[in-house]
Amino acid sequence: MGIKLPDVEEYEKPYVPKTKHVKDYYKDMCSWSFRKFPRLVPADPKVSKALEDSLRFLDWGINPREVLSLSRLVLISSLALLLGLNIGAFFITGYFSPIVLMFCTAFPFLIANIITEYPKNEAHLEKITALSLAPNILTQIVIYLKQNPNLEKALHFVSRYSEGRI
Repeated sequence: MGIKLPDVEEYEKPYVPKTKHVKDYYKDMCSWSFRKFPRLVPADPKVSKALEDSLRFLDWGINPREVLSLSRLVLISSLALLLGLNIGAFFITGYFSPIVLMFCTAFPFLIANIITEYPKNEAHLEKITALSLAPNILTQIVIYLKQNPNLEKALHFVSRYSEGRI
């Protein structure tokens, strides 16, 4: 009767915590808004090429129509809420402020723009992170080639033990 040790590959896998990040909530909200309110976005919306490219690069499983659906849902609901609060405050206090009215109309458009720009910013940060890993990967290739001058094995080693995209 001997002690059975687990395979080495079990220990090579990195620990991944089971927490949700902002991108997970963003994806869930985009898909929820598109399922509940599909009429907010036309069948073939005009979407910027940068948004399509960033969603394809990030591989989140959402399409530009879902992003636009969330953006328009937030725009409509926040515009209605803030204008309703502004009108309610006017009837309660009897004071009308054009500055508050401008804020109540401009703020929802700002939030909607932030929602549509989020995937572009995440794709940009992912690309920067991938480029920052390039020197590390080149160093690993050079070190392995000095030990064993076989390019195929060096690339296999680097692809196995490196992280991220490049």
